[in-house]
Amino acid sequence: MIETQTTCLFDEMLDASTDVDYSNVCDATGYATLILSVANDAGMLYPTGNKQSYEAIQTIKLAKEWVYNVRTNICKMEAGHAMDMLAPYDLMHRLAHHSSTPKAFADEYLLKAFEARVHGDRSVNEYHLYRFIKEKLNRRDKSYFGRPLEWYASSLDRWYKKFRNGRASENLSDYDTLEIVSILMSEDLFAFAGSDQNTFKKRLFDNHRNLLDNIDFYGLKELEALSHYISWSGKFMSQDKFCNYSNAITLAQIARPETNRFYRVTLQYNLAELNGNNKNNENKRLQGVV
Repeated sequence: MIETQTTCLFDEMLDASTDVDYSNVCDATGYATLILSVANDAGMLYPTGNKQSYEAIQTIKLAKEWVYNVRTNICKMEAGHAMDMLAPYDLMHRLAHHSSTPKAFADEYLLKAFEARVHGDRSVNEYHLYRFIKEKLNRRDKSYFGRPLEWYASSLDRWYKKFRNGRASENLSDYDTLEIVSILMSEDLFAFAGSDQNTFKKRLFDNHRNLLDNIDFYGLKELEALSHYISWSGKFMSQDKFCNYSNAITLAQIARPETNRFYRVTLQYNLAELNGNNKNNENKRLQGVV
């Protein structure tokens, strides 16, 4: 069953290769998820993965085309869109060229997005930017030790103070609430909450779990934020509830008409694969195999 699904996904990837609009960040990143799903299933994202099969050769070829087309188009994009294009870029570059993204390339577009945001460009998503900068700081990249680090630290400080009582101290949209709560739950908050940080994070989860009831009413932006929220909520709920909510979010993303066509195919495949694996595990459990 899984082999059949993988073959279908590979065929989808091949069929879509000439239909990608690389001037559109959703199309380009959506197609990247398709390529990366095929590569992941084939074990190509691991050093020992097979890269000599027909499927592997074709996948690497398409990854190289993707990297080339993104490099050609990214310079024409607005700062926020160019930044979001970087999300799958490193994995795609590693798949295509067996090396990480050239540092100068990534820095150019991420630092442009940072400068645009701090100078008032609200089209640059501050939560996406925060996570990008956090990744750079975790790698101790000195290019981000100055003003980006100060912005990162001040953002975290501002968000903690806004939610220090477990709820926002001002009216916020569900999107902003979910993103900020997700970031707070993901961070080491010892400097703010000391040894009580886990209690604080549990309170954040409890005070906002009602937003999970809005899955059917949210748009794509809110569903993305909800997926961030649920990803950091696993330790506060049972495994069954976590899986049910995760599946419900994925189904809602699939159902939204504005979901990118390539991303929808990837979501459908991932959900089918997950459910197939869960069914196999349950059958094995009932048979006493596991």
